[in-house]
Amino acid sequence: MCAAAICWARIGRIVYGCSWKESAALGLGEIRMGAQEVVARAPLEVGLVGPCLPGDCRELLRSWSTNARVLEWFARSREAASVRPPREEESTMSDSLRPPVYRGARCIAENQRVVIWEDRFRPGVPIGPHRHERDYVIVALDPGRMALTDGSGDCTLHEMDAGEAVYVGVPPEGSEHRAVHLGPNSHRELVIELKV
Repeated sequence: MCAAAICWARIGRIVYGCSWKESAALGLGEIRMGAQEVVARAPLEVGLVGPCLPGDCRELLRSWSTNARVLEWFARSREAASVRPPREEESTMSDSLRPPVYRGARCIAENQRVVIWEDRFRPGVPIGPHRHERDYVIVALDPGRMALTDGSGDCTLHEMDAGEAVYVGVPPEGSEHRAVHLGPNSHRELVIELKV
């Protein structure tokens, strides 16, 4: 909340969670002036209390900052998808039945029935478009909060606990999406692609 606006609104006390320096460290473009300095320059007397629950506030700001970057990325990717046709590698499957590999994906096993991928996602780092042509099972190795956007730009949020498994049925025409992990820590999962 802007301390100057609070002072001008003649609110008698400001309670804050963490400092502008902590906000700036999370990538938020804040004014480089603390509430103490704003209150000291105010023409009215304003009480200042804080920091209150600084750890919780940092986590909220970190989540907000990550979500804001993700929404901006989704808006840009949706715009880009609407002005250009899909590239060949975005819209077709290779003969080996493997989806196009993106940074963080690694094939760890394959036989006649399955391909097992290990995926690693860093917080807030988008994974480019990839395509699934076969049903698959996701097994979360770490807690995860994934935002997926499909080819039409629709976004869905999926949360998983460590050890949770989810079966994903793929339509006959396949499915394509982009992904980003919204959680504060890295997320790993196994994707078991079913060949039969």
